[in-house]
Amino acid sequence: MIKKNIIVVLGAPRSGTSAITRGLKALGIDIGDNLTSADLLWNPKGFWEDKDISNSINCGILKTLDCPWESLSIINKDDLLDNKLFSLKKLAIELLRQKMQLHTHWGFKDPRTAKLIPFWQEVFKELQLNDYYIITLRNPLAVALSYQKLRGFDLITALILWLMHIIPAIDETQQKKRVIISFEQMLMNPDLELERIRDFLQLKEMNFQELLFYKNQFLDKNFCHYAPSLNDLKNHSVASMIPLCLEVYELLSCHLHNLNSYEFMVDWQKIKIKFDMHYPMYIYLDILLKKNKKLTKDVRSMQRSFCWNLIYPLRTLEGQVRKLMQKKRQKRRIAKGSF
Repeated sequence: MIKKNIIVVLGAPRSGTSAITRGLKALGIDIGDNLTSADLLWNPKGFWEDKDISNSINCGILKTLDCPWESLSIINKDDLLDNKLFSLKKLAIELLRQKMQLHTHWGFKDPRTAKLIPFWQEVFKELQLNDYYIITLRNPLAVALSYQKLRGFDLITALILWLMHIIPAIDETQQKKRVIISFEQMLMNPDLELERIRDFLQLKEMNFQELLFYKNQFLDKNFCHYAPSLNDLKNHSVASMIPLCLEVYELLSCHLHNLNSYEFMVDWQKIKIKFDMHYPMYIYLDILLKKNKKLTKDVRSMQRSFCWNLIYPLRTLEGQVRKLMQKKRQKRRIAKGSF
């Protein structure tokens, strides 16, 4: 029996996962037809995400584990293999069995998957699939700037979020078939990057019309609003706050073609030691952000309440009285000559 192949695109949100997944379609790989609609603000050319995978499975996992996808933490592997996810695992197995029934190659993308790899690897094992991983790489400063514009994130939080996707993407695919594809290089030289993916997946047939459309019409540098250089990342003030982002990005950029080399693994372990040292700080920041989010939600709920609106005139009057009293105190200090 010939094993079927599952291709998983991993990477942080805003790192080019959508564009590279569309490249898979151009190479003749099926990515399903129940896809998330395009969004004029977030992704005008489409997300290329299978709704069943992203909405039913991945969102279900995060909800069950009470872990928002924007959390600055890495989900414990034991939690992803826990029996409380058994029903979702069973559903994922059945979904993939149906989706791959008529295909030898099938791919999917959802940035949340980077945090959920152990769960999916159990599904692949159950179905006896050959799993391939395409890890997208984009300058973390570009990712952070994009996040800042769309979600109002500060750059430090956005950079940590980038780390929380790229670290497990590398860690959980060791000893697996994997390749790193640079989003920036895909824009500059799509022929070369598509050829790399084709060789990696050992594809024989391609749809040349799809390839031409992808290269000449789909890929559009005008939609890439942020294109900082490596020097921009090095010299940006926020890079000194989260130096691991620069180290990870430089290491991965240098090993695009030899991700499984001994040299890379030695350097990666050094980075992991540093990451483990900083991780408690990231967790603490995540706790503070969750508390702030809850407080903001509570305040908004309070401000929409009937009682809040009922006493609005009294609050306004109280504010005016306070201002008046402050002016009187200031006049008395001036009169006494005390400043």
